[in-house]
Amino acid sequence: MSAEEDSRPSIYSILEEHIELLPPFVQACRNGDIEAVHAMLADDNVDVNALATDILGNVFDIFSKESISAWLEGHGRAAEITKEMNRRHDLYRYQRTGFIAACYLGHLPIVELLVSHPQLHHSQLNHGLIAASAGGKAKVVASLLTRTVDVNFVNDEFATPLVAASSNGHATIVELLLEHGEIDVNYMTRSILTTPLIAACSSAYCTNVVALLLAHPRIDVNKASYGYQNTALHMAALLGLDDTVLLLLDTPGIEINAKNNVTALFGIFADFA
Repeated sequence: MSAEEDSRPSIYSILEEHIELLPPFVQACRNGDIEAVHAMLADDNVDVNALATDILGNVFDIFSKESISAWLEGHGRAAEITKEMNRRHDLYRYQRTGFIAACYLGHLPIVELLVSHPQLHHSQLNHGLIAASAGGKAKVVASLLTRTVDVNFVNDEFATPLVAASSNGHATIVELLLEHGEIDVNYMTRSILTTPLIAACSSAYCTNVVALLLAHPRIDVNKASYGYQNTALHMAALLGLDDTVLLLLDTPGIEINAKNNVTALFGIFADFA
C-alpha cells in the first residue's frame, strides 16, 4: 500500500465524525441518556423536533462515488465496508429526530418522557411507531399503541409499521399490530410494491411472521403487487422458501395458478432453465 493510500481517511472515521453532526438533543436520545434529556428539556430553547443531518449524504459529498470505489478497491475490503455502510444507513435513517432515534433503539424511558411533551409534533409518534417496528422494540411499540397513532401510517420510504415489522421478521411486534382494530393487513406500498405478507414471504427468517399474517381473518393471500403482479406465493416459490410455500399452500383460498405472466410453479422451473 502506498503512502498516499495510507494518508486517506478511514471511511469508518468519516462516519463517526459525522455522527457528531447530530444535534445534542438527538445525540442524548440516541445514547439513551435520560439525565441529559431531562436537563435539556429544562431549557426552553431546546428543539425537541430538531432534525439530524443526512450523515450518509455528507459521506458521499466527501468521497465521490468514483473515489469511494477506488478507495474500496485499494483496501480490498469492499464487501465488508459496503455491509457496514448499509447497516449504518438503516440505523441513521431512523435517527432523524431524538424521539425517532429513541424509538428505533428501544430507549423506552425517553420515549415515554417525550411522547407527552407539548412541543413534540404528533407526526413523530407515527414515524416513531415505524422506527420501533423496524428495530424490533416491542415495549416501545406497545407503549405507542396506547396513544393516538395511525397504525397504517406511511413514511417517506412508503413503509408502514406492519411492513417494517414483517420484512424484518419481528413476530412479537406483528402480533401487537395485528391486534389493533384499525390495522390494514393488506396495505400495498406503492414505492417498494409489497404487502406485509409479500415482504415476509421474501425472507427465509420470517416464517413465523407469515404464519401470523395468514391467520388474520382479513388477509388476502392472493393480493398481487402493482405492475409486476407478484403474489406471496410467487416470491416464496422463486426464492426457494419451502416452509413458506407449504404454509401458503395450506391456506384456504390460495390461488396456485395466479400469474405474473407465469404461475409460481412455472417461474421456479424457468429460473433454473
